[in-house]
Amino acid sequence: FPMHRAGHVIGLSDVIDLLEAPPLRWVVAEIEAISEPRSSVDVLELERRVRESQDGVELADAAFRDLASGLAQVIDCEIHGFLVTSSGAGAPEGAGTAVVVLQAVDSTEWVMSLDETVVRLRPVDRLVREK
Repeated sequence: FPMHRAGHVIGLSDVIDLLEAPPLRWVVAEIEAISEPRSSVDVLELERRVRESQDGVELADAAFRDLASGLAQVIDCEIHGFLVTSSGAGAPEGAGTAVVVLQAVDSTEWVMSLDETVVRLRPVDRLVREK
């Protein structure tokens, strides 16, 4: 779906808010983004860590939500969400199947793949109504 609706940018935190899912372990496989002016998110450091990693940067659900709320805009990304096991660990990249795959494409659209037996998507139109 388009990243821009009714004059608003639909950011990563908005996209996450659309998901009805249990807490997930997130793996940031690729990201290029701009942080909010007063955010503590160091986007350049995150981008460097992602580039240097073989399997992406892994984040717990709460840490990923904090990251997302600190981003003003995502230009490109590929992010995988895995179910958290009873031990609290998520599947590392390449092990198991992600139940969510989020992609941002050239600051123009969001592409999502969902395992609909685990994750549901709320209507995208609710984002515009709430802003």
